[in-house]
Amino acid sequence: MRVVSWNVNWRTGVARAQGELVRDLRPDLVILQEVNPSSAERLWEATELKWMIQSDPPAGSTEPRRRRVVAVCGTEAFSSWQLDLEAPVRERVLAVDIEHQGWRGTVISYYAPPGVSWGITKVAQAQAVTDWICAREGPVILGADANTPKLDPVDDAAVRTHWHTGFRKLNGGPGDDELWGPSPRHQLKDCLRVWLAADPSRARDIVPDGPLAVSHYTAKRRNHPGNPRRFDAIWTTADFTVTDVRYLSDELGRLSDHAPVVVDLDYEPQALVKSVR
Repeated sequence: MRVVSWNVNWRTGVARAQGELVRDLRPDLVILQEVNPSSAERLWEATELKWMIQSDPPAGSTEPRRRRVVAVCGTEAFSSWQLDLEAPVRERVLAVDIEHQGWRGTVISYYAPPGVSWGITKVAQAQAVTDWICAREGPVILGADANTPKLDPVDDAAVRTHWHTGFRKLNGGPGDDELWGPSPRHQLKDCLRVWLAADPSRARDIVPDGPLAVSHYTAKRRNHPGNPRRFDAIWTTADFTVTDVRYLSDELGRLSDHAPVVVDLDYEPQALVKSVR
């Protein structure tokens, strides 16, 4: 099964081109962030996928940042139902129940509220989703623009999120590392780290301080290219075996300010059935 996660950067004029790029990757599931509702159908049609479920912006809201939603798309081989997931910024997270070849699981799209504009809401969102995942049984696939980590080194234990537990603005409370840190509270694992750990030679050319891959640049200025970050990732439960991971960093700046993440997964349908309630 091929899964693509991508922040499409709210752009309308290139929606069809974005969908065509996704189509050419031949995915089974697509997890999107920063979707513009006014161009979502154009994007979806170009993917040639069979269904799309979007989150809804708040009714009556005219605030631009509340119009940025998330979506999950899939092939005709999947059936899907939207699940209820309560969070402070509901339009930026979407959970979908998936049924495929005898097993059921959950697919989540997550678009983090940036701390620079949302403050501690970023952490409250992460905590709400962590609680929800911890209570969920069965296979889970999570695709996200997490707007973190700040430190993404080869050494797993040295990962640090922007609002890590102990950050002074948290006043002693837990941080968003409970969702994205080196020892998360839930059972999901970062697919890229799983793939690298399976063959350490794959990390040979990665600078020890990271990032492990580049999916976005922050703090861009006229005379500075910005700081390379790996804000985008796919996480899964151990029900899946990660067989390949690609970050399409060469696409950065052409159709979005984020790179698509492509992950190939193997799974055992009968084994998965046993783990689902």
